[in-house]
Amino acid sequence: MLPYIFVVLALGLRFAFKPVAFTSVSAALLYFGARASRKNAWIAWVLCAAADVVLTTIVYSYPLTWDQLFTWRGMRWRSAWACC
Repeated sequence: MLPYIFVVLALGLRFAFKPVAFTSVSAALLYFGARASRKNAWIAWVLCAAADVVLTTIVYSYPLTWDQLFTWRGMRWRSAWACC
């Protein structure tokens, strides 16, 4: 349960404080990958990708482009393979 709380808390901080967003999300994904089950890694990935879409399109008013897929792939790798 704690890895899920850390991911949600990190995403909340991402919306609240812009300068510390990268560190908290990365740390939460690493903790999630180390402590949560690999079959549930998609939950953290979908939450982070959805938050990224909302921040990009609504908060920053930028268009959503294809290069976002590389960012999401990196988030998926960190959350799923952190324990190895």
